[in-house]
Amino acid sequence: MELTELLNLSKIELIIITGVITYFFTSLKLKAQFNHRLVENLYEKRFATYTKLLEITQHLGKSEISFEDHKKAREEIQNWIMTSGGYLLLTKKSLKEINTMKDLLKKGKSTKEGWEQRHLTKVFECRGRLRGSLRDEFNFLHEAEISV
Repeated sequence: MELTELLNLSKIELIIITGVITYFFTSLKLKAQFNHRLVENLYEKRFATYTKLLEITQHLGKSEISFEDHKKAREEIQNWIMTSGGYLLLTKKSLKEINTMKDLLKKGKSTKEGWEQRHLTKVFECRGRLRGSLRDEFNFLHEAEISV
């Protein structure tokens, strides 16, 4: 007994159903491959650009760093954003933290030696949140890559 007789379908109907099923599963496979490639490209771009941001923020908020070095870091962060496409690559959380960092580096009561310790603490805490957020983005990408 043929499959067409068993399912009570004509050969044309069976061919159409087979084609639709094949199309459905092929499109799912292509979508998964596309998503995998997209995540891979995003990971590569972020890794290349975040390395510079991590270098810029490495010493921020530490008391041994001068007031001028903090101001220079703010300019470097702004330059990084403009040249690396930072606003396109950053998640909302990281974008919020980098904007907070820029504001903190712009403001703050200074003494003869530099900023007050309380302000340096805020900068240091913001630095930690920003760097943690960047690290979380890599963890997310790693999990997405594994699931594809």
